[in-house]
Amino acid sequence: MGIFRQDGDMVSLLCVEDDQVARSLLQKIISRKFPAMKIHSAENGVSGLELFKELCPDIVLTDIEMPSMNGILMASEIRKINPKTEIMILSGQEKDRYESDCFKIGINHYLNKPIEFKEVFKAIENSCASLVPNNRNFY
Repeated sequence: MGIFRQDGDMVSLLCVEDDQVARSLLQKIISRKFPAMKIHSAENGVSGLELFKELCPDIVLTDIEMPSMNGILMASEIRKINPKTEIMILSGQEKDRYESDCFKIGINHYLNKPIEFKEVFKAIENSCASLVPNNRNFY
């Protein structure tokens, strides 16, 4: 059973990560934990933003440091398009380095690398709860 929005569509997630191995691993593990969630991926901020415009996912999980367009700039552009999108930042950088930018953009979750999947799952569950408050069936 999936997680459904008020309009009846399934909740979807866009994973933006320039490291192909990390991106594949994230997709694989998230899809195992949330098998009915629609999961899309992009390899950098430019392609992530284009895919966001095309698919309008509910949740965006993005790395910060990427070629072409970093995750902070992409998240800022996404906020202009849809302020209700849940955005999760995944970074190997110290939070203090980007805290001001994240606060201005309204980042919902800041997750550190190396990835702790329990934290990623909890952030996704919290994002789903924010998107669909009365639907607690996450998997």
